[in-house]
Amino acid sequence: MSLTASLADQAEAHELQDQPELPPPSLEQLLTSGATISHYVHLCPLYVWMAHGSFRCKTQGSHACYWVYAEYRDRRGASRYASFRFSSAQQALDFVRFRLAAISLPGISSEQTHRRPLG
Repeated sequence: MSLTASLADQAEAHELQDQPELPPPSLEQLLTSGATISHYVHLCPLYVWMAHGSFRCKTQGSHACYWVYAEYRDRRGASRYASFRFSSAQQALDFVRFRLAAISLPGISSEQTHRRPLG
């Protein structure tokens, strides 16, 4: 990475640190309309929602689960998604409240996600 790119990233991070702290979403909110959370690593908003569903396992049949989806933008401004599967609603909610905001998301652009929020 060049010095110029590094300085630009630092300037962008400084600008984005001023985003407001958002309250943690409720389970009902995530299952019905979705919510916006603040990402602590990428310093930008993420649009998050949950869905109840199932998945098939060849050896054990179908299993109920909860899916967490996070939507954000890439460098071109296109929507990108990450999905995560959990066996209970509480596990999914805890992930959204305590872990999702701190994990690295593939292809995310803090600048584009901040400039063009979703949700």
